Amino acid sequence: MLLNPARYFLSAKTCLVLAVLALCSVLAPACSQDKDRPRAGAQRPPVPVVLAQAAAKDVPLELKAIGRVEPLATVSVTARVSGQLKKVHFAEGDNVVEGEVLFTIDPRPYQAALDQAQANLARDRAYLVEAQQDVVRYAAMLKGNFVSQQQYDQAVAKAQSLKATVAADAAAIETARLNLEFCTIRSPLAGRTGQLLVNAGNQVQAGGSQPLVVINQVQPVYVGFSLPERDLPLVVKHRDDPDLLVRAELPRANGTALQGRLSFIDNKVDADTGTVRLRGTFANQNLKLWPGLFVDAYLRLTVQKQAVVVPSRAALQGPAGPVVFVVGEGNQVRMQPVKVSRYLGGEAIIAQGIKAGQKVVTDGQLLLYPEATVVERKVPSTAQSLAAQVKASQAKPGQAKAVQAEPKGEAKDKGRGGAPAKPKQ
Repeated sequence: MLLNPARYFLSAKTCLVLAVLALCSVLAPACSQDKDRPRAGAQRPPVPVVLAQAAAKDVPLELKAIGRVEPLATVSVTARVSGQLKKVHFAEGDNVVEGEVLFTIDPRPYQAALDQAQANLARDRAYLVEAQQDVVRYAAMLKGNFVSQQQYDQAVAKAQSLKATVAADAAAIETARLNLEFCTIRSPLAGRTGQLLVNAGNQVQAGGSQPLVVINQVQPVYVGFSLPERDLPLVVKHRDDPDLLVRAELPRANGTALQGRLSFIDNKVDADTGTVRLRGTFANQNLKLWPGLFVDAYLRLTVQKQAVVVPSRAALQGPAGPVVFVVGEGNQVRMQPVKVSRYLGGEAIIAQGIKAGQKVVTDGQLLLYPEATVVERKVPSTAQSLAAQVKASQAKPGQAKAVQAEPKGEAKDKGRGGAPAKPKQ
């Protein structure tokens, strides 16, 4: 039995229809993609950015260095006489004035030495009176040839010797009186005491290497710092200016700064470090500057009048140097090369490229493109940000989840076009 070939081969008309359907299925997605693709001449939406305005203001020319607070004077109090330390008259860390009593050494041996010196002086003065009377008598007898010239000379020499002895006794009394006075140790300057190094009851030696206490004078104080030798010509140029001030910023003090005056420039540059030593004097009325404390020292050389400044975030580093995105007419931005002289306190001082009053982009630069149009994006204030953080931290976990989930449920229900669905029982 022969099979009919016509049953197994499609007609030409049927093959053509199948080919057209396959081609349409291939071209349909491509046509939909071309429809969704924006036209070449379509306008892009504005880019949201943060803007700031270039300003002109007086800016100080300052040199920054790491400084260290130094006391105006440091005195190591030691004993000037030997003996037992009887009493300490201050507490560690007290502020003392000049002449205030600090220690007392047992004065009894030195009081006895003073009494003995005074007794010796009284005795030798009596001997001197007797010797002077002998000189008078011998002089009268010498005229009558009752004594020899030698005997008279011996009487005169004895009187002279006793006179010198009396003078020595007076000096011994003064020494004994000073030693007795040194038993009371007083502060040589006004300042703040440190740790007590010798307690009462110990035996101390005159002129010993171990001090009893160390006193630092902290009103006023010095702030010492070093600058590179390349900055020395600027310092020398402005050293006689009245604006040559030193500012010290305390660590972790929220920008709290104290102001002093430059009082010392070293007469040489350190050959090992290539720096020159400087020092400023501060009144330190509120005792915020503590000896040994590290501070940020700023030496203000002069004040630059009406300098153009922008936020430092606006000045970006480009391939050929710093650039700033400037907003022009129609809120279009352009990339402007600038020359930055220096940075100070979060601001860039512009020497060339921008004028005061121009608007610059401080945030969102990565989203910009040539001839882009921008729209200003408001930045919440610090108070608003803190309030939002506090509100979020005070919200309960269940409430936070409900607040986050509620928009999704509403959007889902609105998409269906009906009211919110009731929860299942």
